[in-house]
Amino acid sequence: MPLRRENLIKEFVRGRSCAVLGLGVSNIPLVDMLCDIGVCVTVYDKKSADELGVDASRFASRGVRFVCDGNFENIEEQLIFRSPGIRPDKKGIERAIDGGAELTSEMELFLKLVPARTFGITGSDGKTTTTTLTGKFLGAADGGKTYVGGNIGEPLLDKCQNMSASDNAVLELSSFQLMNLCDSPEYVAITNVSPNHLDWHTGMDEYIAAKRHIFEGAGAERLVTNRDCALTYEMVRGLDVPLTLFSSKLH
Repeated sequence: MPLRRENLIKEFVRGRSCAVLGLGVSNIPLVDMLCDIGVCVTVYDKKSADELGVDASRFASRGVRFVCDGNFENIEEQLIFRSPGIRPDKKGIERAIDGGAELTSEMELFLKLVPARTFGITGSDGKTTTTTLTGKFLGAADGGKTYVGGNIGEPLLDKCQNMSASDNAVLELSSFQLMNLCDSPEYVAITNVSPNHLDWHTGMDEYIAAKRHIFEGAGAERLVTNRDCALTYEMVRGLDVPLTLFSSKLH
């Protein structure tokens, strides 16, 4: 692991024991990175170690502990990496936070580590298409390499070591990923907001609040959103972040 990246990860972790909630595709590079810097890692998952397969076996050989009951009731670690599909208000997570633990995510760590320009795209409709097209536009321009990931494609965390300041990282971000995100991409787009995933969110207020996290964290330099969508227009009125509105109408 390059020294600069290793130091940034160590600065983020600060020697704390780490819980990784869910050994999904995006968290496999994360567990490798945490093992590389020698921290104590526990993976919590509803699947058994046998069901998790070769990655679980490999991580177990590196000293990773597995808790496979899936209820997250007894999290003892100080830094908790939440997978997007796991609600942050589960009792075990809240209990750990009340005891001084910090809740974070693989995406939060990526935004801390990435040297490339970051473009974050969310919305109730059209975010995959917009992310894909943004990646193609940037990739066709002169300059560095463009990486596309987040909620689509491959995890980008382990690709940080190959990125430079002249590269671009284009991220599709779902409301699930955004719920406890503290940092923002540099350039942000919200396609629209309409009722969505309300079987997972507690209601529309929580869903909108999650979407707002894409520009409310540290780092946002430009926000692009839909003038024709009343909800997005209301979200961005009065912001200090430089704003670009798009519309199919004359206003």
